[in-house]
Order: sequence, then C-alpha cells, then structure tokens
Amino acid sequence: MFTRFLTRSVAQKTKFSHLEPLPKAATEDTLHQKLSEFGTVTKLHLPKFSHGGHKLHAQVVYENDESAEKLIKAANESTVLVHDIPIGCRPPLDPTSIAHRMARPPFSEITILNLPLSIEDTSELTSLLSQFGTINRAGIGRLYRGPAGYGFVEFAEVESAEKAFQAAVENRLSIGDDRLFIHYNKRRYEDENLLKRRVLMLNGAVAEQQVKEWLKPFAESIQKLDLDNGIVFSTHEAAFKAAHYLIAHPDFTDSENNKSVKMRVVRKSDVTTHEEASEVV
Repeated sequence: MFTRFLTRSVAQKTKFSHLEPLPKAATEDTLHQKLSEFGTVTKLHLPKFSHGGHKLHAQVVYENDESAEKLIKAANESTVLVHDIPIGCRPPLDPTSIAHRMARPPFSEITILNLPLSIEDTSELTSLLSQFGTINRAGIGRLYRGPAGYGFVEFAEVESAEKAFQAAVENRLSIGDDRLFIHYNKRRYEDENLLKRRVLMLNGAVAEQQVKEWLKPFAESIQKLDLDNGIVFSTHEAAFKAAHYLIAHPDFTDSENNKSVKMRVVRKSDVTTHEEASEVV
C-alpha cells in the first residue's frame, strides 16, 4: 500500500533522475547527446572533484515526465550506452527503495521526502515537526543551488522521531497538497568493524610521491603513509572519501603505470592479514 501511495505522490517529480555509475570518460557533452535521445533536457549536472575528474554520477532533469520514464526504462534494459558502457538510472524517490528504508529501526535522525520544491529553508519544516519534540538540527537537500525535494531532521529523542514517523504513515503530515514521507536514517557509528576500516591499501606499481600529490586534499586526515602496509587515516569516513576521490582522479587508472593499481579499505588490525577487506575497486 505504501508503495502505491508513494508512486502516485511523487509521479510529478520523476522527470528528475540520477545517473550512476558513469564511465570516467563521460563528459557533459557526451551525456547530453545521449540523454537528448529520450527528450528535451532542461538541466544536466555532472559533479566534479577539485582534481577535475567527475564523481561517477550525474543528475538530469527533463522537460516532461514521459522523457524521464523512457530513459529509466531503457536504462533498466541496459540499452543506454555512454562510451559503450551501459549506465544506470533511477528516479530520486524510487518507491521500492523507499519502502525498503521504511523498514529501518527507529533512530533520532529522519529524512523527509516529497517536500515541495518551493521550500527553500528549514523554517517551515521545523515548524511542522517541532510538535513531536525538540529538534537538534535540520537541513534541506539541494541541487543546482535550489531545493531537491527532501530534507532531514535530528530530534533530541528517538521517541520524537517515532511520533513523526507514525504521523507520516497515517497520512497526517503534509505541506500544502504534498503528502510527506519519512524514513529513519541509518545509525552511522554503530558498526565497529566499519569504524576500524580506515586503512587504504594500494596494490600496484605507483610511486609514493605520486600518491602524496593525489591525496593532498586529505593530508590532515592521513596518520601514516606507507604503500607497503597501507595508508592509515584518522577515520573510516576519510578513508572511504579518499578512495572515492582517488578512483575518480583522471590520472589514477589512465596512467600507463597505474593500470594495475587496485584499492581497498581494510580494518587497521588487518593490515597484514587483509581479512574482511572491503573492496572499493
């Protein structure tokens, strides 16, 4: 039932879709040319790192929903090729995905979906949700320097989040004519194994000076740089962000010397045994 309601409520927003994963060789021009086969593209955003490489995903907005639906259908059939590589595509509020998130255990931080795109700041959102309890912080998701139709709120108490969640399930939360949907966010710091995965292993022919140059933006987070035993970061978040940054770097796999370089993030205690390694590439 939830999936059916959600499908109806967000249908008008399906013209906005996410594209991922993208080949590193993709550019805005090649993407625009391919995506225009399905209809008129009004906006295309290919986010990039400071090193110039893109982040392997993009967002597209079509003039109408029909064009986006054609793209999504073709992507599901693996027929949308960019540089001969099939790309994936999904609407931002995929009903199946959201229904899965609804099954998460209660948590004090929630995500609010289907916000009107006219909501520019958190004032209306916090005013609506403060009836359930004290709010520690709130935010609005943004895209193209404008609102993206979702936000988040962190309550001081889990019980407050549960009350808001239940109100959304019972269709008692809305802004204007837009029914709001809520799911609990993940508990970010409860997985001890994840917390320990903060060593970046590079297997392949690559010079230490080159790695230092690539990872300059993460210099403050690097506790030890040793290519033989792994690059130790202060947190697991820094390790995974550095891995993503490095994957997308234009020189990382394009260089003749680095085609065989592989990367993974492992637990600090597993630097020598590599047990429970989390493969990144």
